[in-house]
Amino acid sequence: MTHIKLFWQNGHIVQVDASGHSGFAPEGEDIVCAAVSSLVQGAFVGLRKVANLAPVFRKSEAFFSFCLPQTDMHSRYVSDIILETMRCSLKDIAKEHISYVKVEDILNV
Repeated sequence: MTHIKLFWQNGHIVQVDASGHSGFAPEGEDIVCAAVSSLVQGAFVGLRKVANLAPVFRKSEAFFSFCLPQTDMHSRYVSDIILETMRCSLKDIAKEHISYVKVEDILNV
């Protein structure tokens, strides 16, 4: 199962941890894993290239995590849009593939 943890602080997502393989299909054929990876990595790229932020990230086999730096209000607004879009999309995938993807909101870290 792929487990995505979204860490919230003061009403904003400040960190994203994604770990595990979905197990929906064999490696290289797993469309659920590919969709989740694309959304998480796409949000990371959006934060870097659209919001001009420098999230701190860690990556290893079956694990990707990033944490947002402190930002001004405009950058926070843009990052909120990017991350909420990612969150809604991941929740939709998790709803359709409940045995393969879990999205957890962790409030007030």
